[in-house]
Amino acid sequence: MSELATLARPYANALFHVSKEKSLDFSSSLKSMLEIVSNEEFKAYLSNPAISKKLVIEFITELINENNLEFDNFVKVLTENSRLDVLNEICNQYVTLMNSNNGIENIKIVTAFKLSDQELVNLLKKLESKYKTKFQPEIIIDPALLGGVKIIIGDQVLDGSIRSRVDRLKSSLLM
Repeated sequence: MSELATLARPYANALFHVSKEKSLDFSSSLKSMLEIVSNEEFKAYLSNPAISKKLVIEFITELINENNLEFDNFVKVLTENSRLDVLNEICNQYVTLMNSNNGIENIKIVTAFKLSDQELVNLLKKLESKYKTKFQPEIIIDPALLGGVKIIIGDQVLDGSIRSRVDRLKSSLLM
């Protein structure tokens, strides 16, 4: 995993710097490109040695239809350097850089059950008030938590799940 991050970092940084310089956001274009590259039929298409990289570049740029020279060059460089396989990590790093630049921090909210929209809004308001920053939530449903919420902000974990309480009780009883 860290190898993918290392390979992706220069591409994500370069695209981010172009975004800042030109006041553009390529997040949606990257996600569209990721959908294309993740498609099983497209992967089979790429594995065909008769298909040239030039044809792959034209195919991707036509489908995305960004009409932006910088993004088209990004697609070209990525394809020519055979880095389409790290596009998911590039996308993740780019979004993180853009969010950081805009004062938004990624947050993972792990719950046992789906939160209602109002519950999510209330939780985010409390967290944003406490941490004095805007959050971009990623919601993960994990029934193993039994109930409650586990919140991951960067390297900080706030675990209010029933599973963690049961585990703590179990360990204290076994001591």
